[in-house]
Amino acid sequence: MRASQTSYTLPALFVFGLFFLASFARIAYLALFMHDAYLEQSKGPREISVHVEPDRGTIRDRYNRPLVTNQIAYDVGIVFDKIALIPQKRLKNGQKTFPRKEYIETLSTFLSAALEMDRQQIEDLIFSKSALFPNTFFPLKQELGEQLFYKLKMEEKNWPGLDVRMRCKRQYPMGAVGLNILGGVGPIQSSQMAHVQQEMDVLKTFFQERDNGKSVPLPLGFHSLENAQERLLELKKLHYRLNSFVGRGGVEEVHDRYLRGFPGKERFEVDVKGRFLRKLPE
Repeated sequence: MRASQTSYTLPALFVFGLFFLASFARIAYLALFMHDAYLEQSKGPREISVHVEPDRGTIRDRYNRPLVTNQIAYDVGIVFDKIALIPQKRLKNGQKTFPRKEYIETLSTFLSAALEMDRQQIEDLIFSKSALFPNTFFPLKQELGEQLFYKLKMEEKNWPGLDVRMRCKRQYPMGAVGLNILGGVGPIQSSQMAHVQQEMDVLKTFFQERDNGKSVPLPLGFHSLENAQERLLELKKLHYRLNSFVGRGGVEEVHDRYLRGFPGKERFEVDVKGRFLRKLPE
């Protein structure tokens, strides 16, 4: 019995020894010969993509007279990804400090004075929403005055996470004429987001099951395979997000898919700390 156990133990130890030697040799090779190359690569620039909302289409009558157009509006908000680069904890003079929390408090105080808003309200938004979706723009105040916009724009470089941007705002050249028919535009609601996501999940599941060879009926509301494929592609291109604006009521809502357009992306080069270096060509 003991001889049998020994016959199994020795090959196992031999295999384990070979594995250990191979792992040690690999680690030694990376540490001695590839260290500088990988260190330089880690410090090199990286590429990120930023979501860009399209300008909403205009609405005109049959004589090509504008009923709804766009004008520039200025918003200020928070994008948490740069704030996330600030360490949460740090030892300073033997005591534990919280640099990120202190920075958020300082930023909230600055914005509170500039925007005439409650400091605690700004701080709560940063912790409750922005931190959960770090790459999403969350507006603090919309339709700023032009002077305040440029003042805060100059401060962006001094305050990581502060984002001041321009967007298109709907304008009605004929005033209140036909507003009940034209409708309006507003931020997408959570129920709409859930409905869009559910529709995408149903369509994705349908095509996955078809690819696996299963015989499944078309989802409700679709009359052909091509129709379902076009709808799934359209939903992917529309790419609704938490801060997307959609039509509400009237023409704006019925024809939202045509008026909204398809979002795009801008590519940027950043360093290892996420700091902007340059905009990359399309």
